[in-house]
Amino acid sequence: APLVEIAGAELHSANPRDVLGGANRLAVEGADGRWEVLGFCEAELVAPGRYRLGRLLRGLFAGPGPAARAGARVAVLDDAVVPLGLKVHETGGMLTLAAVPAGLPAGHPSARAVSFTPRRFELEPLAPVHLRLDRTEGEFSLSWIRRTRIGGDDWGSADVALDEPQEQYRVRLTSGVAVLFEIVVHGPQWRFGEERLYGIYGGVPATIEVAIAQLSVRYGAGQEASRTFHL
Repeated sequence: APLVEIAGAELHSANPRDVLGGANRLAVEGADGRWEVLGFCEAELVAPGRYRLGRLLRGLFAGPGPAARAGARVAVLDDAVVPLGLKVHETGGMLTLAAVPAGLPAGHPSARAVSFTPRRFELEPLAPVHLRLDRTEGEFSLSWIRRTRIGGDDWGSADVALDEPQEQYRVRLTSGVAVLFEIVVHGPQWRFGEERLYGIYGGVPATIEVAIAQLSVRYGAGQEASRTFHL
């Protein structure tokens, strides 16, 4: 169970119904510098200002990110935290905010300026799941299943809603961090033959590394799903 140290605030356990309704929210800095909002049901005080958290709720807002490292920053999201209310055109560029104690003017000597680049991570397409590679007489079919950020709980639908004006994916064949081949396809499948592999690898390799990301007109390439297939 994760341990957190909180200064100037107290954490309390809450029942799952309240947590699902918005109680007990924390922002945790991930290994890539992005912040993830999560909920927790259990908060056990183990030392002054130190809590052991349990029954975490993830997948909120922009979704789960890389696991946090030891020493990562944590912020309590209580009534003192309010959204900035940024417009779409205000994201993606450098902004400077001035923070001052309540009741003081922005030019007060105690003001603190913070510069940052806001991103709309809630628009980032989620990584595809269930990557699969089928082979039949020298022909290959790479397929996957799309995820969505809207209408994903409609169990009566044949597929989840498409939250983009068009369905596109970036498919990459990689070797470590190097990109050997890249193509954009317009559905959750890519078919190719052995001649494609000869052009990329000089033959049919024992394994191929695949990375797939859905493309968004508002965000760009989303989260990648990666897998190594044995041929």
